[in-house]
Amino acid sequence: MSLPRKTIFLDIRNVLLFFDWEKMVGHIAEYCQMDISEVKKALEEHQWSEAYEQGEIDSWTLFHKLPKNIQGSKGFAGWMEAISNIFKPNDALVSLVKKLKQEHIQLFTLSNICEAHFGYAYTHFPVLHLFDGHILSYEVKARVPDSKIYEEALLKASSEKENSFYVSASKEYVEKAKELQIDSELYANPEALYLQLKQKKYLS
Repeated sequence: MSLPRKTIFLDIRNVLLFFDWEKMVGHIAEYCQMDISEVKKALEEHQWSEAYEQGEIDSWTLFHKLPKNIQGSKGFAGWMEAISNIFKPNDALVSLVKKLKQEHIQLFTLSNICEAHFGYAYTHFPVLHLFDGHILSYEVKARVPDSKIYEEALLKASSEKENSFYVSASKEYVEKAKELQIDSELYANPEALYLQLKQKKYLS
């Protein structure tokens, strides 16, 4: 009888890719020819990010609901590029992900992310192609730490809690996973994660 396959769920934001909010604000300011302070104010007043990450609105609808001053005049594709070209890869994790694949560990992302950001990230960062699947807030219609998205992750991966491990840079998300009896650790750096994986027998 074969042993149950182990599964690791990795957050995209600040684990696989570093997200730069200030860079996004700068891109929008440049795109719309506005001061950065004006862009920040407009984004705070509009408060679209949670609804967008939760899939309540799609990219096209979001764009047309934006205030005219931050919509710019260069069209939908240009605006998508402006808000999405904001990631820096965590290069040290690429070799670790490849090692886990060699160990026949199932790999899934589990992340709060919007449609535009994931589309851009998947196109530009090949490490995401190594995963067996992706559990994304905008597709599940629920954001971490809602228990619904953790349950969806286990279901999609066909994984039992006792054979699953979740890694995030958010203490709140990690604590919720533990509350749901999913083993979880707060991401600190690649070296610490490597040691945790060795200790938990995900790496030989």
